[in-house]
Amino acid sequence: MTATLPVFAAALFENLVEFAPDAMLVVNAAGKIILANRTAEALFGLNRDELLGAPIEQLIPNDCGSCTPAIGLSTPKTPVHAKWAR
Repeated sequence: MTATLPVFAAALFENLVEFAPDAMLVVNAAGKIILANRTAEALFGLNRDELLGAPIEQLIPNDCGSCTPAIGLSTPKTPVHAKWAR
């Protein structure tokens, strides 16, 4: 049972992100998009294949370079390790 808990938790998280009514992107420590939901696809006008693996900076307007830290683009102090995040 315990071996399936991480798999269940990862699937639950992915479903929560996918079916959220708001656009959601998950970014790894390198700033690459590792998870995007369908609302994010519609918001940015890009399909999931175009979003996944792309740098988050590509979605920030050029005139907003100084606001990057304000939207949380920093490396987490405690990295989160998940199978799908590698």
